[in-house]
Amino acid sequence: NGARDPSFLPVTGEDFNATTLALQPDGKILVGAQSFFSTAPNLLRLNADGSRDRAFNAIPLRGVNAIVVQIDGAIVVGGPFVTYNGAPRSHVVRLTAAGAFELAYNSGAPPDFQTNALALQPNGQVVAGGWFLNVESSVRSALARLTTSGEIDPAFAGDVRSPGMVEALVRQPDGKLLFGGSFDYVN
Repeated sequence: NGARDPSFLPVTGEDFNATTLALQPDGKILVGAQSFFSTAPNLLRLNADGSRDRAFNAIPLRGVNAIVVQIDGAIVVGGPFVTYNGAPRSHVVRLTAAGAFELAYNSGAPPDFQTNALALQPNGQVVAGGWFLNVESSVRSALARLTTSGEIDPAFAGDVRSPGMVEALVRQPDGKLLFGGSFDYVN
């Protein structure tokens, strides 16, 4: 009915602007943010009652625009960041369900600029939308699909034409993708 749930007590006192949310299978809530201060968290987890889950210790990022939770519970995060925990990881990173960095995921050349949106496919692959022209040295204007290991899927032919930027992305029940943003046409 749209009324506030009095049992949900959201975290307060953090200096960030929440930009995306994702639910984990256990009911915990992942919150991605653009923080106003470098010490504020950009990725945090809330318990089902809205309190902060202090056991989740993701390394601060330079902003989070998108989050998806994969079938195995792993978390894929997209945003404007270029490193994670000292390792080069431009714009896409995968974490365990507990928030630990998965170094092997997306170890090739990721999107060359910002990732704004992610959508999970039933086979565990992730479609990334954003403001980029190349992924792994392949032309992939604003839309690309990553395999379960984070590499580009060459069979995916989505191509948004300049000026091309995907800001929102969702998978329909029939498997088709809907996306929105700023672009002239789709090839």
